[in-house]
Amino acid sequence: MTRTSTLYHWVKRIQRRGNDGYEILVPTLCLIVLGLLIVHSASADLANQRFGYGYLYTERHILSCCLGLGVMLLARRIPLTVYFKVARPFLLMSFILLALQHIPRLGPTRRIVPKSLHSVWLSFQPSEVAAFSIVLYMAYSMYKKGAKMASFSKGVLPYLLLVTAVIWLILFQPKLKACLLGAANGIQRPDYGTAMIIGSLVVILLFVGGVKRLHLFSGIVFVSVPFILRLWLVWEEYQLNRMVNVVYFRHEPTGFDAVEPSLAFSTALFGVGLGNAENKLWYLGSQYTNSVLSAVSEQLGLVGVVGIILIFGALITRGIQVAVDVDNSYTRYLAVGLTSFIGLRVLVHVGVCISLLPQTFAVNLPLISYGRSSLVLTLLSIGILLNISSRTRLSSG
Repeated sequence: MTRTSTLYHWVKRIQRRGNDGYEILVPTLCLIVLGLLIVHSASADLANQRFGYGYLYTERHILSCCLGLGVMLLARRIPLTVYFKVARPFLLMSFILLALQHIPRLGPTRRIVPKSLHSVWLSFQPSEVAAFSIVLYMAYSMYKKGAKMASFSKGVLPYLLLVTAVIWLILFQPKLKACLLGAANGIQRPDYGTAMIIGSLVVILLFVGGVKRLHLFSGIVFVSVPFILRLWLVWEEYQLNRMVNVVYFRHEPTGFDAVEPSLAFSTALFGVGLGNAENKLWYLGSQYTNSVLSAVSEQLGLVGVVGIILIFGALITRGIQVAVDVDNSYTRYLAVGLTSFIGLRVLVHVGVCISLLPQTFAVNLPLISYGRSSLVLTLLSIGILLNISSRTRLSSG
């Protein structure tokens, strides 16, 4: 009888821990599978036209998924103290990568929007690495400061200076020539979307850290300065056109980026069917990256879009619950930061696709869009959340 009772409680404990992980893992796997289907559907014709092989982007995306899942499983097992120790080196590496992005030979040569760092053997986005590293560093640093967070000069100002430097490196890059589809006048277009997400991450973490309202408001103003200076000092016509097109659509080249993603949302309840879209035939720019939700809407309709948003909602809600359940400030800051890192990108992507935000702020949709760095960093974040969740359950069980 005693053995049976012990076995029963042991099984129940395993079930509680397993269900806790499944609430994060199941939505993640569902989004990865949907992403594979959408990336193939949106990129097959383009890959076939450019390279003569329609599965090129799909195969690359599968490899990225395998790499990301491996990183997630590894992050799930690594002790949380490791992330505590690597926060500073990771932040330093991010600054180096952002600086390297200014070097022409390492800069992009095949994109009109050079947000990636290209070399012979890899291609990724340093701005996304910077966003992730800021979460790691701020969780570590805010935990170390403790009561000093109440002081503006010692608690808040260092983070504002840090994020300003990062955003400055992202936005103020030298203009480089690009040659996408033979473009003769390609110019650099900074990653406004990720820069805005980084600024928002810092504000959210400061809010969770319990800083004073006046200090928080000062932080919002401080973070806005690089964006204002960029628009004032390096003003370009396409920026004004994209902002105007948010409220006034025009079927002209200047309004093309704003019109087409919104038109893709003007489909039936169930869409035209997977693989049957017209906008993916070079009408919809970045149909498998920055406009992937528009491709989802056209092919799977309102049902598909709402379904994906609900899955993201379940994932983000569980991430917030993990942050609430932890018993120390470091893991709470880390869980909030990583959940916000995912959730903010979803919000910005949806906002751009439905023209609530200018196309200037376009970012990838986590776990759905094609893109190695975005996918791997998102799965790394989810692996850490699984790690925090399991250890919280162990300590309470």
